Amino acid sequence: MARRERNGPTWYLGAITDEEARTFDVPTLVPYARTEIRRRDLRGWAGGELAHESAAVTISKRPVDATSRLHIVLAPGGGQAIRIRPAR
Repeated sequence: MARRERNGPTWYLGAITDEEARTFDVPTLVPYARTEIRRRDLRGWAGGELAHESAAVTISKRPVDATSRLHIVLAPGGGQAIRIRPAR
C-alpha cells in the first residue's frame, strides 16, 4: 500500500505478510519519484527474522531516485513500513 502525505511531498509505503516469508522488488518509478524533486531519502522499518516471535526491528536509510528499485524482504509474520521524502 502506498499513500502520499496530504498536500505534501512525502510518501509512505507499507507491506505485511502472513506466516509465509515474501520477497519482491518495487520500482521507484511511481508517483512519489516522478515529482519535480528528483532525489529522495528513504527510511525503512522492517520486522526481523521470525518477526511473529520477536520484537526485533531493522531500521535502514538510503538515498533513492527514479531509477532505484526497492528490494522488499518480509519475514514470516512480519512487515515493513517505508517513508520516502525529499532529500535534505
